[in-house]
Amino acid sequence: MHVLPLSARSPEALVTLAQRYDGWLSTHPDADLGDVCLTAGTGRSHFEHRAALVVDSIDGARAALTDLAENRLRPGVLRGEHTHRPTTAWLFTGQGSQYPGMARELFDTEPVFADTVTRCAEAVADLLPDPLLEVLFATDRETGGKAGERLRHTSFAQPALFAVEMGLARLWQSWGIEPDVVLGHSVGQYAAACVAGVFSLEDGVRLMAERGRMFGSLPPGGRMVAVFTDANRVEAAAAQFPRVSIGAYNGPNTVLSGPGEDLEQIVAGFSADGIRCTWLETSHAFHSELLDPVLDEFESYAATMSFAAPTLPLVCNRTGTVLTAQTPIDAGYWRRHSRQPVQFAESVRTVAALGCSILMEIGPQPVLTGAAVQVWPEHVAAPRAVVSLRKGVADRRQIADALAAAYIGGHRPDFSAVHGRAGRRVELPTYPFQRRRFWPRSAGVAMEGGGATTSGILGSAKDLASGDTVYTSRLSVRSQPWLSDHVIYGTVVVPGATYAAMALAAVGTPARVQDVFFYEPIILPEKSSREVQLTLHPQETGGWTFQVHSRPYGQRDTDWSLNAEGTVAAGLDDEQPAEQAEAVDDAIERCTRMRPQELFETFADLELAWGPTWSGSLKSLWLGDGEAIGDILVGAELAEQLGSEPMHPVLMDLCTGVAFPAFPALLAAEQGVNDLFLPLRYGQVMLREKMPRRFYCRARWRAAEVNSETQIFDLDFVDRDGRLLGGIREFTVKRAPREALLRGLGGDTTRLLYTLGWHEVAPPEPREDEAAGTWLIAGFDELAAAVPGCVPLDRGPDAAPLGQVLTEARDRGLPFSGVVWRAAAPTESADADHVAARLEAEIDHLLSAVHAVQGGSGSAPVTLPDGLWIVTERAVACESGEPVDPAQAALWGLGRTTINEEPALRCRLIDVDGSAEAVSALAGLLSNPVAEPECALRQGKLLASRLLPWARSGHLAVPRAGDYVLAPTERGAIDNLRLSEVEVAPPADGYVQVRVEAAGLNFRDVLNVLGLYPGDPGPIGGDFAGIVTQVGAGVSGLEVDQRVYGFMQGAFSSRFNVPAQLLAPVPDGLSSVAAATIPAAALTVRLAFDWAQIQPGERVLVHAASGGVGLAAIQMAQQRGATVFATASTFKRATLRKMGVKYVYDSRSTDFADQILADTNGAGVDVVLNSLTNDGFVEATVRATAPNGRFAEIAKRDIWTPEQMAAARPDIAYEIVALDVTPLQDPGHIHRLLTEVSQGLGTGEWAPLPAEIYPITESRAAFRRMQQARHIGKIVVLQPRPDRSYLVTGGLGAIGLHTAAYLAQLGAGDIVLTSRRAPDADAQRVIDEITERYRCRVHTFTADVGDDAEVAALLQRIRTELPPLAGVAHLAGVLDDALLSQQSLERFRTTLAPKAFGACHLDHLTRDDDLDFFLVSSSVSSLFGSPGQANYAAANALLDGLVAQRRAQGLPATGINFGPWAQGGMASSEAAVANISAQGLIPLEPSAALSAMAEVVANGTGQATVLKANWQRAAKVLGSARPPILDLVLPSAAGETTGDSELLRQLQEIPVPQRAGFVTEFLQREVQNFLRLAQPPAATSRFLDLGTDSLMAIELRNRLHSQFGGAFTINATAVFDYPTIGGLAEYLVGQLPDAETPEPAPQEEPPVTE
Repeated sequence: MHVLPLSARSPEALVTLAQRYDGWLSTHPDADLGDVCLTAGTGRSHFEHRAALVVDSIDGARAALTDLAENRLRPGVLRGEHTHRPTTAWLFTGQGSQYPGMARELFDTEPVFADTVTRCAEAVADLLPDPLLEVLFATDRETGGKAGERLRHTSFAQPALFAVEMGLARLWQSWGIEPDVVLGHSVGQYAAACVAGVFSLEDGVRLMAERGRMFGSLPPGGRMVAVFTDANRVEAAAAQFPRVSIGAYNGPNTVLSGPGEDLEQIVAGFSADGIRCTWLETSHAFHSELLDPVLDEFESYAATMSFAAPTLPLVCNRTGTVLTAQTPIDAGYWRRHSRQPVQFAESVRTVAALGCSILMEIGPQPVLTGAAVQVWPEHVAAPRAVVSLRKGVADRRQIADALAAAYIGGHRPDFSAVHGRAGRRVELPTYPFQRRRFWPRSAGVAMEGGGATTSGILGSAKDLASGDTVYTSRLSVRSQPWLSDHVIYGTVVVPGATYAAMALAAVGTPARVQDVFFYEPIILPEKSSREVQLTLHPQETGGWTFQVHSRPYGQRDTDWSLNAEGTVAAGLDDEQPAEQAEAVDDAIERCTRMRPQELFETFADLELAWGPTWSGSLKSLWLGDGEAIGDILVGAELAEQLGSEPMHPVLMDLCTGVAFPAFPALLAAEQGVNDLFLPLRYGQVMLREKMPRRFYCRARWRAAEVNSETQIFDLDFVDRDGRLLGGIREFTVKRAPREALLRGLGGDTTRLLYTLGWHEVAPPEPREDEAAGTWLIAGFDELAAAVPGCVPLDRGPDAAPLGQVLTEARDRGLPFSGVVWRAAAPTESADADHVAARLEAEIDHLLSAVHAVQGGSGSAPVTLPDGLWIVTERAVACESGEPVDPAQAALWGLGRTTINEEPALRCRLIDVDGSAEAVSALAGLLSNPVAEPECALRQGKLLASRLLPWARSGHLAVPRAGDYVLAPTERGAIDNLRLSEVEVAPPADGYVQVRVEAAGLNFRDVLNVLGLYPGDPGPIGGDFAGIVTQVGAGVSGLEVDQRVYGFMQGAFSSRFNVPAQLLAPVPDGLSSVAAATIPAAALTVRLAFDWAQIQPGERVLVHAASGGVGLAAIQMAQQRGATVFATASTFKRATLRKMGVKYVYDSRSTDFADQILADTNGAGVDVVLNSLTNDGFVEATVRATAPNGRFAEIAKRDIWTPEQMAAARPDIAYEIVALDVTPLQDPGHIHRLLTEVSQGLGTGEWAPLPAEIYPITESRAAFRRMQQARHIGKIVVLQPRPDRSYLVTGGLGAIGLHTAAYLAQLGAGDIVLTSRRAPDADAQRVIDEITERYRCRVHTFTADVGDDAEVAALLQRIRTELPPLAGVAHLAGVLDDALLSQQSLERFRTTLAPKAFGACHLDHLTRDDDLDFFLVSSSVSSLFGSPGQANYAAANALLDGLVAQRRAQGLPATGINFGPWAQGGMASSEAAVANISAQGLIPLEPSAALSAMAEVVANGTGQATVLKANWQRAAKVLGSARPPILDLVLPSAAGETTGDSELLRQLQEIPVPQRAGFVTEFLQREVQNFLRLAQPPAATSRFLDLGTDSLMAIELRNRLHSQFGGAFTINATAVFDYPTIGGLAEYLVGQLPDAETPEPAPQEEPPVTE
């Protein structure tokens, strides 16, 4: 078995190369295949587009090459693309994966593997009773079944596993494949540690052998079982049995370990609840107290070994953390490792966080990679799994498949080592060059020294015949990582200093460059690179002129761009003596110190982001009159990247940045100069010597008009004594207006885009203390029954307000410690009036509770130590397609605001999925809460929200013109799906052309895309519904515009041609989505059950019954009077029981067979519809089948042949149902069945299947959902529609007019702008400009969208007077801001009516319109909970819920959570801008916001956030109060002030009389920074006079709370109650105890010994 590697620089070249190899093999049929593969691996370059073929003959190689050229990927034909070496984790399997004869073939054929295993066997020869090789390779056939029994015993299993895993590890390493991270599961950790260098091979295997002997000497009776349910539930069950321990947390399951009799009781209880439990093949109860008798002996033996620190990241499977040199790995560590549970899920999350993209399983069979993928964080791209060995597959075949997968994943194997023989090089086809010209056209003579690569920024050098010298390099963030830290407007831009640094590097010091002009910048979008050439042309007067050109790397037919030019000369001018300037210390004396962070924040505000490579090298900064001084010290990040260049570009660019504080920026800002300045010219850059690691930069501004287009600076590089090292003269910069800069950088707006993601969080650690206090649980009887001592509250229509209930309880002396308020569930009525009534009732209760806690109406405040918990059901969508209740979604806006505005209330938001597991989990959270303020419970898992940078790659862009088809660019990964333009020919005879409206997804399509479908699967797609657009000759019974459905490959297209016999009409009243759910499922069931001839009273087993085919089979079996037996996973069984299925079993365990036989008194089932072919499932199903039963197989992989069935059960009638073949063999039969199903849908005999709906732009998400089998019923993909007219509500506001102009620019013909008023003169002028510029028609209709009657009239007018409505942009909204203490139901109504209820009216009244988009303008307030805007946040959160609801129903919807707008938005006032800027938010320019919105709409995203933020400033403002939702966008919290801060300790050490002065000075500085004042305000200054509004007051309160670590109680109204800075200081100091002694220093923590 051989691996034939191929690679190219483009997909087209790879196909051409495959064709050339095929042609070459056809003319060399006698070639040695090993020589061919060896030559391809060692004699050819390896580029980014790769393929690998696993072949064993010339004919097989030719067949594989043909498949590759035609993009027919399959096992053995792999293809991939990589741009960099992947980060790879090796996962070592634990006990239970071993089997007799494992790796025998590898031992016989691979010397490295055999040598390693033999060394292990020899090392333990004196410790084992039987030779290890004999134990390993004996088979049950040879030993009468005793081999497996012996290998299961731990005394043999553990050293055997270690030997095989180390053999595999050394084999991979000999082939040039090395791990970046290692992780073992249980005993697999020993092999992982050995690979990491913790101990030698011999020590490792002896340690394993002794461990196995000691553990194996324990008495029998211990067992282990995996339980597939929530870990909290498993822990609760284990707690009832003192000797039962948790053995492992694997994510999908939790392993229990302990006495067998105890575990059997636990398993019985779980099985009764329908929870799958799987017994593990182990001889003892590992990781339990049953091991305790031998742990002392084991630790003593381990102490005789030597352990070293890991030489690469070794993840501890006990804690999930990376073991370092500071973490002792000693005998005590291995003792704890044996006793404590395996934290596999947490360990995998650590592997993901380390950036691993490939998981290689090192063990005898795949056990870990599948589990790892299941717990892989959803916001991280799924890894590629590589499996070393697989039971049932020949070793050499599997290891070859693994090698091929590693190669296409980016690894570079040592193919000479792989082949392990001398071999002979053969003349294979050459690379298919594209015959493009090179520049410059020269043979290129090498320089002295052979033309080797020189400086890292120069690349390789060539001397040309013309006398020129050319340096060629490749610039990318991969080859020069420092470039990623220089970002302008979200785009990596090569700093201009790079060009001068290159010229200096070419000459060496001393040297000077002069008259350097900068032209087109080099821009490096994500994953791109540029080919760069520096050309030196000699001058007659000495020195050289130089030019820097660049072009996209690898695109030789593109033109070169000129980036910079100048002159360079060796040596210094005679006029430049080594002058001694003023000493730095003297210069600093007249300057004021400035924090370097302030400079970085200023640049960040101007959209120039300097990363740690820059910021880490500026130690100090001083500012004087027209001058600035920077202390430059090479930081750790830059030190790793320094080369031989005289001055690194980062240092030169950093010095030019130091110049900017010398410019009077505040004065310039007053004159309207707020633009970024970019380099235009260096007059001269001079270096006397290679720059030291530390020096000073002194910059002076040449005074000029501050509003001038250009500014000039001079810079000196000096040492501390003032000795001149170099410098820049006439550093000239030019203003770069934002719009021009964006155009120059390509205008990438995705930097403004974010999305809200949900990821699983670990449940809290158990709390030893019992929770005290009484809970009030309102409207949640199921939870009340699970919480001891709580008080349930009936929250009916006549219930007293919640605040009144709390106050009265307090007054009676029986206060509640916490409240759980469950929102009311929706009823059948969903119109806006009903939504409004429900929502107002909820808000009224919750506001009264908030007011009670605040102490409103003059009463004493109510305290809730455990907080207010708002529980909703389906208020948020954690995944696309989840149904959402908009009214409950609005409560999340109110709740998020309450969390931020009233932290003392301890408000929490919990969204449940209605399951019993959610109730149990919530009860546990009440007694032991997590740190997350908002969570969702889904299928027993706890999820938390995080703001994530938006990823364009998650959605597919629909081609703007023509037809398109969804298809993988190459099979093997769902990420390879693309929408590509395609031409659709007229239908041929007997065919009909259909415009697809909805297409159903089947598991066959997933296998097709992944390359796992046997044979040639053809195009993806089968089920569809649509409209006839053309009819071919000879077709009768169908006509244009008729609605049809059917089954045909290729259905994931905008239009395609279908044989008329594979179509049937869609009954009236049935939607396209409903029709698309049924074809494949109904046809499969009819084919299977018609063959089986099901009779009334028969028993029918339907596997995986919650899927599309399963649900259809249940319908048909019940119609025919059969009794249904079904299998499904845990969380899907309730659905089947609701359908009347009495017998439901676990689809993930083979225990169903025994259960069926028990339920049928041993008779079994008469008919089987099988789709489960995992190991052991077919055998179990056959066992559960009655004598002379019928078995219909519908799976595609790993199925039994008729011969296998005949050998096992000759009495069973066996049929393989192949729906993909029947339409080709018997289309008439398919037509008859489709017609009958269509009639059944019309009469109600058939019911459409439940469906999850995705737009075609989210096809990747839909395929992943199907792959994970987490849906019930069908998954349907919707297609977009053509454009028509557009409605913009709130259209006369500034944002509405911006949106109208944008729609007009895109080509909209009719735009309707609606508002409650007629356009004023300014608005009319803008409208006239739009109509004149874009030649469109803009209509202004007056209407109040908060009134459903007016909305109905508006829509009727549009339908009557204008073309059909194609899109709605709902932008209407009203603000009525107030703190929660001043909020009222009336204020909520004011804000909800136009924005929230207006959207509900539009949603309800446009359901019959064929809309392309339904766009709503939401706000970040709904995500972050803006203080003072509870009503506005609630209104926007309702919009977010409405968007999710529409998308779940298959309707178009897009929600944009906008940040504040700069021009004409609701936060464009001076006070509002100051407030949001202080929080780190930056107002959005309309053009950027609209471009970002267009990006979202074009990519079909359902919800996105458009936000411009200075996250560094936001992190500083939030301090320790940073909300978890921002964890992934805020800079690291390391170093933030916490509760026992230095500031608080200083205050406590100050004598009491002086404390007020200390706090006053602190407040003055804080207020100055917060309000961005030029100087600290006076102590007598009033907050209101300084411009502080209510929102700023809350932000200031949060800052103070964070700075003083929560030591002070600060109300939201404190700045109004104590209106001066001095007054507030005295109030705060009054809360401290009078004791003047400082708190004792904290005791040192004992060292961690893990």
